[in-house]
Amino acid sequence: MGKVIFGGLMIVTIALFMRLMVAEDTKREKCEYAYDKTSPSIQMYYNIKKYAELYDIPEDYAFGLAYQETRYMGPLHEKYDHKQVSFAGAVGPMQVMPATAAFINHKGRVSKKKLTEDIEYNVETSMKLLRYLYDKYGDWPTVFGAYNTGRPLVNQYAMNIINKKYTWIDDQQD
Repeated sequence: MGKVIFGGLMIVTIALFMRLMVAEDTKREKCEYAYDKTSPSIQMYYNIKKYAELYDIPEDYAFGLAYQETRYMGPLHEKYDHKQVSFAGAVGPMQVMPATAAFINHKGRVSKKKLTEDIEYNVETSMKLLRYLYDKYGDWPTVFGAYNTGRPLVNQYAMNIINKKYTWIDDQQD
């Protein structure tokens, strides 16, 4: 009799645990997509976190790169402009060259408009590029130098990302 009660309690406990796990997974899925998709600064935040994890890029380096490229300062950066274009022709939040995006995404051509307006595509392309460069060169300073110049070198740009201790904009600042 004791074994039957114990066995029944185990089944109930396991069932409750499984229900909690399913509820937690559902909540996690909802959280992943439950953000203001119209705010460029919030889109940046979630997409950097998502793709840095997916491509195994250290998150602080991913955010440091976003800061270095377009002065992104976090999810509350209301005045963030993700449609920047460099003098060299790099576009969007992570300043990706169209030819580089075509190469890294195995596409024949990627438009400047796509890279400028589609924050998620731009961020994912950037994270894919970082993974490609890391797999090729094996150390982050060289990766960031190559991201910046197209050549494997360590420059001030790379060191700024490696050593960056950036401050997020919070709700008390502009």
